[in-house]
Formats: sequence, structure tokens, C-alpha cells
Amino acid sequence: LYCDRTLQVDLNDLIGRCETFIQYCQQYFYCKVSCYIGKKNAIEHTKLGYETLLKMEYDNITKSHAVHLHQPKREEPNHFPAVDLSEWTTLIEQGDETNLRERIHQSLTVLKFAGGNQEALLIYYHSVLQTIYSVLHRRGKYVQEVFTEGGILDSSSVPKTISQMEDWAIKVVEVVMRYVKTAEDSIVHQVKVYINTHLDERIERMELAELVHLNPAYLSRLFKKETGTSLSEYILSEKMKLTKQLLRNTNKPISEIAQIAGYSNLSYFSKTFKKMFNVSPMSYRKDIN
Repeated sequence: LYCDRTLQVDLNDLIGRCETFIQYCQQYFYCKVSCYIGKKNAIEHTKLGYETLLKMEYDNITKSHAVHLHQPKREEPNHFPAVDLSEWTTLIEQGDETNLRERIHQSLTVLKFAGGNQEALLIYYHSVLQTIYSVLHRRGKYVQEVFTEGGILDSSSVPKTISQMEDWAIKVVEVVMRYVKTAEDSIVHQVKVYINTHLDERIERMELAELVHLNPAYLSRLFKKETGTSLSEYILSEKMKLTKQLLRNTNKPISEIAQIAGYSNLSYFSKTFKKMFNVSPMSYRKDIN
């Protein structure tokens, strides 16, 4: 749309017509549109005027369903606050949906009031993608394996406004959080099953990490978070439970039971057993017979 900005009456009339058109679109076509009004141009500059209006629409990431006037301004480099999503990884892994929603809203609010344009919004979009790629990569997963819902990561449908970006970011991180929670429950269960079927062997943290394709340090943190106890404490507890069962239900020598539980030193086994159950293996066997 074009008008002579020097004719204020005509401009006001044009704005009114645009506002009516926007209302009719919503009322009769159930859609939201915006109108962009440029300046009057000579016929040879029509293409430039058209491209200017397209650029206005492209960079409009904050206000839709409205009339926008072309405001000539000096071209200056865009300087927007850096997008810092460093806390997101931890919040996703902790399943902290409330704080994560707040971070998303705050970061986009900052972008909005800094005068962010479509380029800044695109940078934000890729920063979010990089964050979820990082979370999934640590678990040996490809993003396509988690996002089976078509379109959510389609590069051809990148959110065009602040509001759309907020909705999209929340949806994406919630999908990742649900996956992480399910995957972590499965990992801890898998580790527990392995431990309980190999109590008569020496069980190393590296061995368990290789089993579930995780970094040993990360596996330890994950196991502690999910169970409230460390890997080493859990292994020791399960081994000691096994020895109690063998002491109670078999006539095997205590030295053999210690060997079955992975203790080659009988004295160390007896000391560990007494520390955990406040009774020596020999006394425990006597008491139950």
C-alpha cells in the first residue's frame, strides 16, 4: 500500500481502511493479518517500495494484526544482547519446567525490547536447536529419533514472531524433557538389573557406563539423582544383601560366600558386613540358626 505522507487526511483515511480490512479478515476469514503502508514512489521505484514493505513485514517480530507505517531511518549495524542459554541444559536435565518457561519468556522479552528483528530471532532459533542437540548428543541420540512429530523442527516453518517463538521453544524443550525423564528411568533400571545379575563379579563404573553408552561421571550423577544413593553404595548394599541371603539359606562357608560377593579378603568382607549390619557374618549365621 502506498500514499503521499504529506497528505495527512489521505493517510488517516488509508489507515482507517486498513484497520477495517484487518477486522473483516478476522471476522469473516478467521485469520489475522497486518497492513504495511509505504511512501509514494515513482513508477520506476515501485519494486524498491515493494521490497521495503516486505522487509518491514519480515522484521516485524513483535506486533501482528495491526497497521504499520514506513518510517525511514538511517541504516545502522544491529546490536542485540547475546543469547545465553547456558542454564537451559541443566534445567532440561532436571525436568524443571517452571524455571525453563521463565527463562524462555525472559530471554525473548529482552530481545523484544532491544528492538530485535528477524535476523535476531533466527539466531535465537538456532541457539535453542544447539541446546537440545547438546542434551541429546550426551545421551547418544539423534534429534530425529526424539522429534517424531512432523514439522516441529522443519526449517521451512521457523517461527516469525516473538509470540510464535515462545510457543515453539516451550514445545520443543518439553518434548526433550519428557524424553530425558523416560530415558533416565530406563537407564537406571538397566544398570540396576545388570548389577543384580552380576553380584558375584567385580563391577566397575566404567563397565556400567559402557553398558548404557554414557560418560562414567555423568552416569554417576544420574544414578545419584534418580536413586538418592551413589553407584558404589548401591553395589555394596546389593552385595551385602546377597551375602545375608546366602548366610541365612545355605551352609556355604563364610569364605566362599565372601568370594561369591566379590571379596577375596575374608577379613575385609567381615569388617564391611559388620559395619553395615552391626553384626559379624559368623554371629549373624549363629543368631538365625
